[in-house]
Amino acid sequence: MMTAPEKLSVLSQAARLLDREGLIWAAGASLLLYSLGIVSDFHDVDLLIRKGDEAAADQILSSLGQPYPRRPQKPYATEVFCEYNIRGLEIDLMCNLAVEHDSGCYVYCFEESHVAERRLLSGCMIPFPYLEDWYLLYQLFPDREEKVRLVEEYLAAGHLNAGRLRRQLEASPIPQHVQQRSERLLRRCTAGT
Repeated sequence: MMTAPEKLSVLSQAARLLDREGLIWAAGASLLLYSLGIVSDFHDVDLLIRKGDEAAADQILSSLGQPYPRRPQKPYATEVFCEYNIRGLEIDLMCNLAVEHDSGCYVYCFEESHVAERRLLSGCMIPFPYLEDWYLLYQLFPDREEKVRLVEEYLAAGHLNAGRLRRQLEASPIPQHVQQRSERLLRRCTAGT
């Protein structure tokens, strides 16, 4: 099993190539949580890529390791989803990440404005999306209650960007239970402000 530093070394190699080509991307999911200290490890790397940059990103990642193009399985309806094994690390590339639900389909159209910050990891600046975006996504993904709870605790501890969460709630159809849970978090975090 690879250590976190070994995984970050592989990511750094890919990141430098993606950046050299001027592609707009970010690392989300468990690596985002790891970078914030919410979890102590991550198993793979989920990369979000801007529409229009996916072919160049695929070419770069394919040059580094073995590609495994896959079709997403329900409830996922992501437009572009590819897996790569690069020196033992699984990297998933996603463009227009989408999740079907009872009220429709939530589509996360990643763009440069979705990059919240860049963090130095393994000698390389890695862009990360807003945690609020992943708070909604984790609520939509099946079997992610533990991650939702961990993210809620972190956001409630003074890290919530309330404006960002409100904008994302309005951006795409959201199931009522996700809307209600998110609004409870907003009320909890903004009470008295």
